Amino acid sequence: MQSRSAHRFLAARVIDQAVRDARNPNGTVTDRASARAFLSGSPMLSYWCDIANLDLSRVVEHARTLIADCDARRRGSGITPP
Repeated sequence: MQSRSAHRFLAARVIDQAVRDARNPNGTVTDRASARAFLSGSPMLSYWCDIANLDLSRVVEHARTLIADCDARRRGSGITPP
């Protein structure tokens, strides 16, 4: 049987990967948009937050801040965010 900590670790990695995908300047527009939709408070994010024992609203707010910073840097460099 898997340990609860292994499940929490996996859930946290799923969320972390979504943040990476949302901010990846080399990723496809579709991948970034999908990750951003997930991180905006989707039911699947809620599911993974429950497993990871993370507060959904704090994860959404943190992701929003990271994505906004990334978008601001892109705008400053002349690259249009998705």
